[in-house]
Amino acid sequence: MGRAPGRALRAVVQHGRVDAAQQFPRTRGRLLAHASGAAGRRCFTYFTPFMKPTISRFAACLRRWAAFVALTLCTAPAFAACLSLPEDFNPIEFGSIAADGVEVGGVVRSVRFTLTLTCAPNGQGEPLARTLNYSSEFGPAPGMNLWATNLPGLALRMVRDGEDLGSKTEGVLGTHPGDGSARTFVIDMELVKIGPVTPGFLLGQAFVVEASPVSGDPSHYVVRKHITSSYVRGVACTVNTASKHLVVPLGAVPASAFDGPGSTQASREFAIDLTCSPFGEARPTPLSIQLLGETVPGTTDVLKLLGDDAAQGVGIRVLKHDAPVTLNTWQSLGDATVGATTLPYTAQYYQYGERVTAGSGDGVMTFLIEMR
Repeated sequence: MGRAPGRALRAVVQHGRVDAAQQFPRTRGRLLAHASGAAGRRCFTYFTPFMKPTISRFAACLRRWAAFVALTLCTAPAFAACLSLPEDFNPIEFGSIAADGVEVGGVVRSVRFTLTLTCAPNGQGEPLARTLNYSSEFGPAPGMNLWATNLPGLALRMVRDGEDLGSKTEGVLGTHPGDGSARTFVIDMELVKIGPVTPGFLLGQAFVVEASPVSGDPSHYVVRKHITSSYVRGVACTVNTASKHLVVPLGAVPASAFDGPGSTQASREFAIDLTCSPFGEARPTPLSIQLLGETVPGTTDVLKLLGDDAAQGVGIRVLKHDAPVTLNTWQSLGDATVGATTLPYTAQYYQYGERVTAGSGDGVMTFLIEMR
């Protein structure tokens, strides 16, 4: 349920043709410092008869090592890091989801987890307060107090300790006194239905938490939460590459060929080809299509020609199984089936006026496909 992912097309009819233009994890490294002798020399102990020089060299190495340790201690950062529990890194898993029985605005599924963060004091043992900031790679859902996801029709709501964080994908999760104590946050991630949902995988980094000392020292990340093992089951369809750019030549037609209102000329067949794949259980998924375009005033199925030099008294009509398709209205195509699916159509010129005057035959139309 939702638009076929990345598959909205813009179709243009120009002088007898329909020309369609497509509308539509980081790894972390760790740097380890290794100390060696001065000037890059290594320190070894040699068990030889010359014990005195050997011991002397070994003592020199110890002195250099002691100096290195002292330097390390002196250059330690002014504060210690905030830490989280290992289980805090566990991904968020919504599992297999069926959204068709949920009303728009309803919660499809909710997952609760906790984050336990411990922030140590500074190097002198004094409390060092931190602000715990969160940010998400998801953006706000347009016009809604929710986060958008990669699946049309589904959005996220983040609730912290009972407070809805709304559409803000960056903000303050909370604060910590920085005294070595542990603070636990209870988080609810809710999956909300905001429209027709397309079956598919729900992916992305839900959020990352960083600790920022109020002293102005650099911030550092504490924990990341990703969404995995989450998908809407059903059948999802995508438009084949060959159907993303369609050309339907209607040819040149004399104005005199039309013999009155309701007459047609230059009928040409075309098809939209889809490939439909299952996600989890291949449950029946209703498929719908909508053809969008400016209609001739007083009609619902005649596409208006474009331009100041457009022919008058004639427009373009699209048929399916010899029946005119009503524009700007969803049309049911039945349940999507796994495999190849072909949607056959016919385009033709249609006379709606009392007389036809010569001119260009350009028109523009957009069609949307949804699993609803």
